[in-house]
Amino acid sequence: MEQLDRAKRYLSRLRYAYEGIQDSSGLFSIESPKDDCISFFMHCYHIKDWIKHLYCKTQEEKQSVEDFINDNDELKICADLSNGSKHYRLRDISKYRSGEHQDIGLSDYKSATYITGTGGLEIHKCRFNVESTNASFDALKLAEKCIELWSDYISHVLDKSINPPH
Repeated sequence: MEQLDRAKRYLSRLRYAYEGIQDSSGLFSIESPKDDCISFFMHCYHIKDWIKHLYCKTQEEKQSVEDFINDNDELKICADLSNGSKHYRLRDISKYRSGEHQDIGLSDYKSATYITGTGGLEIHKCRFNVESTNASFDALKLAEKCIELWSDYISHVLDKSINPPH
């Protein structure tokens, strides 16, 4: 599915930020990996829309996708991050699937310069946390779990219960 693949590409970018791998342009801004982190959660959350459009024929099947999100804490946080980044902050606390506002923040940043025979190389490692009032999560671990959940859902639940297009 195209949207799952897109989310996986943003997951790769998040992994690159953790490992210190940057764009070959040599220009670094702390905003770029944070944008990639936020974009991951936005694209990951909207996998639900693609599933509904491609695989669901009835309102009941569409609701089962929403129920799946609501049954998984990681996907509820993903939904809140997506909606929060789009709308800044949801006004009504009942709109948060996880029950509270979630923010993405930089948890660690390390920079190093290496000199080689042909010049230098800069490494910038960034780590992010997802913060709420009561908890803190490593963004990469959360992102990997979200992709795992969606991948399992698509391959097991949809393949068995809903007839996907061939």
